[in-house]
Amino acid sequence: MAQFRFDWPALAQPSVVNGALPSFIHVIIMSCLTAAITGLSKNSYWKIPATWLLINIGFELLQLKFVAISWLAGTFNLLDIVAACLAAALTGFYLNFQQNSNRRTSAFSIGLQLPIVLIGSLGITGSLIIDNCEYPNGKRTSCEVKPLYMPWDKIRKRNQVYFSADNANTETQSAINEGALIREYQEIHTPGKIYLFNDYLFVNDRFKGIYIFDNTDQTNPKYLAYVSVVGATDMEVLNGVMYVNSFTDIVAIELASPFSYQRSENLLPYPNAENWLPSNAYFSNKGERIEINENKGMVVGYEIKGGKRFFFWDVEL
Repeated sequence: MAQFRFDWPALAQPSVVNGALPSFIHVIIMSCLTAAITGLSKNSYWKIPATWLLINIGFELLQLKFVAISWLAGTFNLLDIVAACLAAALTGFYLNFQQNSNRRTSAFSIGLQLPIVLIGSLGITGSLIIDNCEYPNGKRTSCEVKPLYMPWDKIRKRNQVYFSADNANTETQSAINEGALIREYQEIHTPGKIYLFNDYLFVNDRFKGIYIFDNTDQTNPKYLAYVSVVGATDMEVLNGVMYVNSFTDIVAIELASPFSYQRSENLLPYPNAENWLPSNAYFSNKGERIEINENKGMVVGYEIKGGKRFFFWDVEL
């Protein structure tokens, strides 16, 4: 059952062992415990492990995608069934040896058999319930999530300054005449920091860029330009240069012609994206917990079992 995970990096064992070992152990332990309580009789040496094998297979099959039982958050794994079959076979041979050697274990009251079955079943379902997280859409499913990366080249190649053609500012008009890009005002989706510098007003559209307004008439600011900066949440102006964060980078834009745009990479620390996941959720790949690969880009969200995606911010991949 893929819900149980063992983290023994020093042993460097194959990942399939980590995933299938719990199923193997469960069949052996519950079969031996059942035999110890009920005692061994004719043919029980194979009936007991076979029963626990069927219970394990049943719960494993309930984790198939098309079954879609919401509280079973595990992931179907054929290796779990193979491990359970192997455990049942080994336990059967062991119990047969015990029976042939007349090493009978004392039998407890038959009234204890049902609680034992229930305990064994809960041993399976307990991990399924624990490995079950609630997501922003209100649904509960596996706590294993896949990180969604925005590649660095997509973040760092959007180095553009756009100007409005519909204003009387001489510097912006001069830039347009020299071939600068034109973009008229668009709605600010997620307003962030607001900054005043001389007669200019700067408004951060969070994680997208900075809008610049002529604030000479404070009752009616005029849109002048837009600076595209993916990941922007803060800004500062010093000596006529605007500095903006871009996730882990710092972007510097001159506020006069030629409005040069320069980027300094990796000046800021990479954030711990797991802090933004729902409680108990973690990044995983094929059932194995993983660390974020910073070389792939910035983690901007995650994908849960079933393919549903959630983003930390209003961004586009």
